[in-house]
Amino acid sequence: MYSIILPTYQIPEYLKLCVNSILENSYYKTNQLCIHVNGNDKESTDYLDSKNIKYINTKEIGVPEAFNLCIDRAIYNTSIITNDDTYFSKNWDYYLHQWEIEMKDKFPDYLQFIGYRWCEPTFGSYPPICNAGKNVKEFDVNKLNEYILKNSKHELGNWYFNCTYPTNILRQCKFSPEFSPKGNEADFGLKILNYLKKNNSKYLMFGVKDCYIYHFQRTASKKHRPQGDTAYPEIFRKKWNMSIQDAYNLLNNEVKRSTKLIMTNKTESNIPNQKIENTKNIETKTNIDTNYNNIKGITIETSTICNARCKLCPNHTNPRKPYLTPLDDFERTLRLFPELMSVTLCGMYEPLADKRLDKIFEIIKTVNPNMEINIFTNASLLDRWEDLILDSKNNVLNIIFSVHGFSKNVYNEMMKGLDRDKTYNNIIHFCEQKKLRGLTKPNTSTAIVTTSLNKNEIKDFKEFWSHYTDNVSNFELMSWNGTVANYKSLLDKPKRTTRKCPMYEAPLVIDALGNVVRCCYCLSNNYGEVSKDGINNWINKKWASEKYPDLDCLRCDGWRFY
Repeated sequence: MYSIILPTYQIPEYLKLCVNSILENSYYKTNQLCIHVNGNDKESTDYLDSKNIKYINTKEIGVPEAFNLCIDRAIYNTSIITNDDTYFSKNWDYYLHQWEIEMKDKFPDYLQFIGYRWCEPTFGSYPPICNAGKNVKEFDVNKLNEYILKNSKHELGNWYFNCTYPTNILRQCKFSPEFSPKGNEADFGLKILNYLKKNNSKYLMFGVKDCYIYHFQRTASKKHRPQGDTAYPEIFRKKWNMSIQDAYNLLNNEVKRSTKLIMTNKTESNIPNQKIENTKNIETKTNIDTNYNNIKGITIETSTICNARCKLCPNHTNPRKPYLTPLDDFERTLRLFPELMSVTLCGMYEPLADKRLDKIFEIIKTVNPNMEINIFTNASLLDRWEDLILDSKNNVLNIIFSVHGFSKNVYNEMMKGLDRDKTYNNIIHFCEQKKLRGLTKPNTSTAIVTTSLNKNEIKDFKEFWSHYTDNVSNFELMSWNGTVANYKSLLDKPKRTTRKCPMYEAPLVIDALGNVVRCCYCLSNNYGEVSKDGINNWINKKWASEKYPDLDCLRCDGWRFY
């Protein structure tokens, strides 16, 4: 989701309040904290250690350098810059993320810089007034929530420097050490604008009125102001040929331009306003769209990468370009289905080749701690992830090993790029470890697709694996809608009859690019993007004939049989 850029300097009581609010009030539990502790601050580091939160601790440096060190640690595509004397309100990230989704749908080619509502006890240049306390001891969260309840609307508001940023742009621009901190925000804002204009980027800078972060307005230390306060305006003018105030005016004009553009393309929003049931419990209602309540299980890819070139797969002759589904997109997709109980990692890729598998599991558990996970794998990389998959906390219900040969020669011919002995040893060791640990899950199954190359060893295959895995399966060969090379020569016998396609009733399948595809055997045609009309089109699909679901299924053989 978000990487939160958070430098701190010797105010541990504020840092604790800030970090606790992020941990407790974030809707998405996978946000990353990028914290820099400036100098010797044992109370802050002890607190972070007690929470198992990673941080950077260096000798005392200026604010710009601290920001830059945090930015280098960011892992998500979008980062948020904030201060250590802040409090994040309930579901702050949910509202920001919904704005991102809405703007991405309306302006798919535009970069986004979304300013959350900066709420302060005294009046500044832009933030609204809300005196919920001038320090930690005086802070009254109920007053803040009462203010949010009265003022929160799904509308555009004032933009402020503390906002969302594309992480790659943060890394390109970074903060200038000569402004520490006077002029820092204006200088950084101009660097961002220069970068965007130099690269001819389309962008939106706008603020919103439904994501609140409270700012205590602590005065920054003067210890790391090498130039002295009076020198900054002149340094800024020499660098940019304008005053600091002129820079703010220029940034505000960009916000006005973005706001005007958004308003002229305004459509009715489905994003709910915040509703706080009572100010004591600080509960926020989020009326998430429930059109997809009946969908309990989905099949989904997390990348296009496969380490094998199996003869029975389109990847054998036409591998896809490598692509990793962004983790925030993956989580957003899962959250589209309020009643989702099962996620199957499967498609025209190898799930265990995704080096982010542990993070993928974490996201699934965050969405629903009871979610069941199913995995289809060629098992060549099983040894890397054995402990993760066997960990009962991850709730892997089924793991299916695709093994399309028994003898070494046939296996290596069928599953190009893999080693038969290594794969067999991986599966055997996995099954033995499951037994030694006294586990009942995951249910294991070895599966083979019958072809002209392996048909004479199916009996031996089943006999061998019956001693190790819970089940042994034998599947028919599919043409993947006509995209498997030499398909007819691979058939063990001709398919001469027809049937009603069994894949029509199969669970919804989403590819790595976010498309709702026809089925797990047809990734070349789709119903549309999952974030747009793909799911509705899939729900409303109709039979094109009594045999096949759609006209573009004519080249497939799912509706044909032996």
